[in-house]
Amino acid sequence: MILKLRQYYQNSPYYKRVYSKKSFDNWNLAIDALEDWKIFVTPETLIESGIKTIDYGNSVAELFRKLSALRNQSIHFRVDLDIETREPALEAISLLQEIVSKQFGVDGPQPWFISGIKGASYIKKELETLPFIHEFYLPACVYVGPNHKVRFENNRWLIEDSELYEKREITDEEFAQLVSTN
Repeated sequence: MILKLRQYYQNSPYYKRVYSKKSFDNWNLAIDALEDWKIFVTPETLIESGIKTIDYGNSVAELFRKLSALRNQSIHFRVDLDIETREPALEAISLLQEIVSKQFGVDGPQPWFISGIKGASYIKKELETLPFIHEFYLPACVYVGPNHKVRFENNRWLIEDSELYEKREITDEEFAQLVSTN
């Protein structure tokens, strides 16, 4: 994430500290920079977006810090870790799974999705310019109108939107309402 996003934050106090390759050896620095740039999904960002956070658990930054601690324990030789590798490995996999789900998922409580639409996730128009969205979500997205159809065929999602729409912008709320009525 640092590699993809640092170009957008050149005025940040962290930019000079994460610009070099050495910055990747220090996970705390990378986590702090991403936190400062407000990249991570947090309970606070969810609340600000009107999303319920019951049972949300740790923020993505906290999960990365736990993963960092496990990483540090595993790369520095310890006799007991050499014998007991299963539990730390399973914990690391679990943490990574939760990080990916919370930060990159499409069916979770991420604040950049239009709420109220079942079956698919649509990015809020106003948030398309956020560096994180621009770099990680938009390359995999397709622009669609409210009358599009999504179907799963031959292990692939297919999107059909041959409709000709009038030339006008609609709000995310109008889009959600139109999609829900189709």
